[in-house]
Formats: sequence, C-alpha cells, structure tokens
Amino acid sequence: MSKKTLLDATLAMYNIGSLTPNSEFKSSSRMARHLPDSLPVLTANTDEPECAALLQSYLKENAPYSLGFGNIPTCSLTGRAMQIMTIRLQVGGIQFYWLADMSDPEVWQATDAWRNRKAIPVVIGHADQMAYVVAQYEPKTRRLDEFRADVRPEPLPDFFDTVANVACSGIIEAQATTDMTGVELERVVVNVLVSSRLERYVGRMVVHGEAITADGVPTAH
Repeated sequence: MSKKTLLDATLAMYNIGSLTPNSEFKSSSRMARHLPDSLPVLTANTDEPECAALLQSYLKENAPYSLGFGNIPTCSLTGRAMQIMTIRLQVGGIQFYWLADMSDPEVWQATDAWRNRKAIPVVIGHADQMAYVVAQYEPKTRRLDEFRADVRPEPLPDFFDTVANVACSGIIEAQATTDMTGVELERVVVNVLVSSRLERYVGRMVVHGEAITADGVPTAH
C-alpha cells in the first residue's frame, strides 16, 4: 500500500487520515477504477483489527450508512479561536470522524470535488486490511460554506497541536450520537485529517492536557 495513504500511521493516541488521489487505489480496488484518478479519497486509519473486521461484516450485509459534515469551535493553547471541520461516516454501529482544518484550501477543494461528483470515496483500514467504500453525497444545504471566508494560505501555527489534542481528549467519542434512527453506536473512531500542508507537523510532540477543549458539542450540517 502506498505510503501516501497514511493508513499505517497512528501517532500518540490519535489516528491519521488523509486526502489521497484515487489513482493510488486503482490497482487494489475494483470500485476505484470507476472514478477519476484525481478525485480525492478520504482515508481513515484504525489500528484495531476487530474494528476493521466489524466494518467488513457490515459492508457484506449492505448495512445502511450516513454521511455528514459539521464544525467544532475551539480554542488553542495560546487562546486563539479556530474552527475544526468534522466529517462523519457511520456504517451500521461504527462512526468514523475526521477532524480537519476549516481554513485549508485543499480540504475545500476536496469537498467541492465530492459535491460535483455526488460521491465520496472512502478507504478505511490499516496496513494489513482496508475497505474501499463509495458514499453517495448530495447535500441538501450548504451551511458549511459560511466558513469559506476562513481559508488562508498557511495553517495557524498551533492548529495541528490543537486538533491533535481534541482528538486525544475523548470528547468526540463522549459526545458522539448516532446519525441513524434506531441504530446504536458501537464504536467511534477519530482521525486527524492531515492534508499536504499539515504533513510537516506529523510526529511532533503534542502537549496533552485540559488546556485544549472543544466548546460544546460538535455542530452537524
């Protein structure tokens, strides 16, 4: 599997997700061959084999899924206000969360590409096992677009430490609720979405503690 997928990356207490060109998966996935090479694939890492196995069992049974976006207003160690974009994919009782930089133009380019294609290709797994899923994406509203004004050429210096601490804090898992009526959550898997401009921060020491908190519950769109 290409290193660009970052599917084998688990650092500290959080998982690493990425935006990877679909061309990277065409040799290993039949579904990928039906989509354009340049379409961004949303990857999520889970280092728990039983979680990947459970996901596979849901996929074999054609379990229902739900896809959604949202935002988390938060504050950095230095007191700087910032927004974290959230992407949620729930398959059966498993919910995957991606935490992304709301100011990242690459993230917005990906959401536009998915909207135009009306689909989001997702790869979930770890170094030894993965699942390629195509989720239909036809948003009825575009409320998240109000945050496009936050786009900047470079990330805030402390964004990565902030989002990593949110991912490690357990607040996402504690406050997550099912997106599907009548389906209880069995597992929540949180990934920090590392775009090209955030790759240089991966592997840095992150200060863990109570100083980083998300304000209230994540807002869904």
